[in-house]
Amino acid sequence: MVSAGVVAGLPARYRITVSNDGPATATDVVVTDTLPVDNTATIAPETLFGGEPCSALVAGDFSITFAGVAIGKLTGFTTLAEDACGYDVRAGGTDYVVIVQAETADDFDHPVTTAQAIDKFSDIGEEAIGVARGDDSYEVLVRVSNGYFSVTSPDKGSARALAAAAADRALRV
Repeated sequence: MVSAGVVAGLPARYRITVSNDGPATATDVVVTDTLPVDNTATIAPETLFGGEPCSALVAGDFSITFAGVAIGKLTGFTTLAEDACGYDVRAGGTDYVVIVQAETADDFDHPVTTAQAIDKFSDIGEEAIGVARGDDSYEVLVRVSNGYFSVTSPDKGSARALAAAAADRALRV
């Protein structure tokens, strides 16, 4: 079985055990193992951010402008699931929630969006795309060497800046 956390296009290690229970020596044996195609499972949470999704961002990362209003300040964070964290941010008297979570290759390849355009960012991770969400937030989906994650924030500028900061920490294991 291939372990969780294997990224398409990167080498993976797994073991095949073959035995001959017959009475004669086998010659010219060929072993074939077709790996399953599965773009729907998230990577193992421990492969991103050292297994701690709430370590993706730190307080200093939020000293950016949110929704064109004011500089943000981290006021708290909550683990939402084993692969997601919610960060509470206050900017200009308004409270926002920023979410960082592990994603799948399928999520990255087929993002859900209300906008026709998908932005591409070549300076975040190995590859990143951005989409407007139906709730007036903006999501940046990032591919790094050990998986995929997203950052959802109230606007494109803050989502992009926070995704870049998180991408630098994603490789911690």
